[in-house]
Amino acid sequence: MNTLHMRLRPWGSRGFSLIELLVSLAIGLVIMTATLSVYVSASSSTRFTDMQARMNEDGQAALAILTREIRMAGNNPKIEGGIDDANNPANSSLRHPVYKPAFDVDYYTYTGYTKGLDPLYGQAINACDGGFTATSLGNNSPLDNLACNTGSTATSADAIAVSYEADRYNTTPTSTGNPTDCLGNSLAARTETMRLFDSATSSETTRNDVYRVADNRYYIATSTDINAPSLYCRSRGGTAQPLVQNIENLQLEFGTLKPGSGSTDIAGYLSASEIKTAAAMAALNNDAERWMQVATVRVCVLVRSEDPVAPDAAAAKYYDCNGNLQTAPDLRLRKAFFATVVMPNQIFH
Repeated sequence: MNTLHMRLRPWGSRGFSLIELLVSLAIGLVIMTATLSVYVSASSSTRFTDMQARMNEDGQAALAILTREIRMAGNNPKIEGGIDDANNPANSSLRHPVYKPAFDVDYYTYTGYTKGLDPLYGQAINACDGGFTATSLGNNSPLDNLACNTGSTATSADAIAVSYEADRYNTTPTSTGNPTDCLGNSLAARTETMRLFDSATSSETTRNDVYRVADNRYYIATSTDINAPSLYCRSRGGTAQPLVQNIENLQLEFGTLKPGSGSTDIAGYLSASEIKTAAAMAALNNDAERWMQVATVRVCVLVRSEDPVAPDAAAAKYYDCNGNLQTAPDLRLRKAFFATVVMPNQIFH
């Protein structure tokens, strides 16, 4: 009789049971889920940090552009040998006629802006609560002819325009050394016949001087390239281009001197519309004299992240330029950047 013997395999060569496989799969899934969760969290945190860093760069870039331009407003240096005619100031030739009215007097031919202005009475700065009208921005009119949008609110983006005598040192010059506007375009040359005093001969002489004037307007508009709000610049009669993207708002306040006091102390801060309507300002003769009282400018730019990266609405809350806590349903990050700019050419002209 044959006996059937069962051959048992060694333990190391046995397969896994169904229960062992299920337990292993469960443990593997837990580990994979934990690893994926850590990866997603780290990736989200990195993206959040990158967006914050980019917002800081954009905010600082926008402030740097605006503060530099505002500080230059009204720059109109005295000319060596220029004549100061106290008996007839219109005949003086201390400076190029950047802000002089259009008229001809003796040797000094004023062919500047149609409504250009004298440093004593003129405005090298103009601004609007809620921005300038598209029509006035697009034409070749002087800075002081820019019109304001109507129906703006306290949160509507403001706009500002500045002008100054430009040279190769206060602008980025072209390859041939010509001063440029805010977009790098060469500025048109102006020529004036200046009355000068020649110390060598102790007599009056004349000289044809060539100079250039920057007239730059800054405002917020939507960039068509990425469909994002951006800080734009447009020079007088030129085209508009975005300078810094994802700039959502621009708010301005103007520190003014007390009219007629001769003091350089700031009397208070006004909005652009209040420059014309505040009691002390309304008493002055014209807008030119009113804007000449502006000595400092408070600037706020509101920057947003390029993409929605906040995990929830609570994380997307922010303080706007007016100090009000706001929510952001689109889950984009936002941050307000501030600067106060002194206008030395207005105070010490």
